[in-house]
Amino acid sequence: MIQKKTIVYIAFGELYIAMALLSIKTLKKFDPITKITIITNVDFDPSIFQYWNKNKDEIIYIKDLSINNRDYKTRIDKYIKSEKVAFFDCDTIILSKFKIAWSFLDYFDIALKMNPARQKKSGKGDVHILNNQYLISDLPHFNSGVIFFKNNMVTKKFFNLWNQTLKRINLKYDQISL
Repeated sequence: MIQKKTIVYIAFGELYIAMALLSIKTLKKFDPITKITIITNVDFDPSIFQYWNKNKDEIIYIKDLSINNRDYKTRIDKYIKSEKVAFFDCDTIILSKFKIAWSFLDYFDIALKMNPARQKKSGKGDVHILNNQYLISDLPHFNSGVIFFKNNMVTKKFFNLWNQTLKRINLKYDQISL
């Protein structure tokens, strides 16, 4: 049976597992029902945490290097078999209900937040894009830390293109390829 909704984290490395678990703890205060999936390369037992539902929540273990985490993030649709999916970066702290974000998927295939601030960080902001016409720092950009999407052919194409672009650009930042 395909799950109706799943919230997923990509947490490669112990530091990211720790951040994801803190994020999940804050998440469960506002949504104790939705299934949680952690995709990780760290073998650990989440059932020691009271908020982990061992009958519903799951860990997907992948034996791979932590530096490859963004490859999995940009192909997240291949690992989650739910009608609707929310991806949260590990450093996301949930401060309120987010039911409205799920409802956007009744009208759209994907929901991302536009970040109107320019990306000034060295290594990210100084990358040329759009046929070398612009620097990342010249343009607003989408935030890849919170993504809601329907698991359908449109988003499969989106994630495939995002992953191909990440590999083509060959930088460690996934937002640039987004």
